[in-house]
Formats: sequence, structure tokens, C-alpha cells
Amino acid sequence: MKEKRIPGFLSVLLATVLLMAGVAGAQSAHAKLKPVTLTGRVSQDGQMLMADKGTSWILSNTQAVKGHEGRLVTVKCTLEPAQNRVHVLSVKGSSEARFAVNLGDSAFRR
Repeated sequence: MKEKRIPGFLSVLLATVLLMAGVAGAQSAHAKLKPVTLTGRVSQDGQMLMADKGTSWILSNTQAVKGHEGRLVTVKCTLEPAQNRVHVLSVKGSSEARFAVNLGDSAFRR
């Protein structure tokens, strides 16, 4: 009777080891991707990031951009181009106004 239990036990043990290895590999998938910086506008529903170059990305963790809906932001993220997704690591609000200084303007003359 013990002889029949050992192969069953070994198969359960092997399945557990393989399952644990698969979970560890899935968790380290984001760690292996190189972080990039994107600038774009978060959609009104907070589900997408519309980049400056016309590319739209689906946000995999929408809670990271909560409160920035409809605003221009710079995000540090990892890209998953196969699924057209980004995983946001950090968010910084960008200013809407961009200014250029021309030292020849009358405001700078004395």
C-alpha cells in the first residue's frame, strides 16, 4: 500500500515545485523590464495614457494615476508593448504652460 502512495506524493510534490517556479517567474516579469519615462495625458476615466506622440497605452495599475485624470503627466513606467500596456511606477504632474525666454524682448532691456 505504501508503494502506491509514493508515486502520488512525488507527483504532488513535483506539481507544487513547478507551480511555485511559475509564480516566481510571473512576479519577476515587471522587475526584468527596463523603466522608461513617458509624457502624456491621462484619460478622463483614468484607464489610459495618451502619449505626446499619438500613442495610447492601457494602464495596468490605474490607482497609481488616481487624481491625475485629464491632466498632463510624466510617468516612469515599464512597457508591455505586446498588450499595449504600461505599469506605472511613479507619476509627476507636468505644467500645462510652456514658456520661452527671449533676452531681446523689451522686458529684459534697460
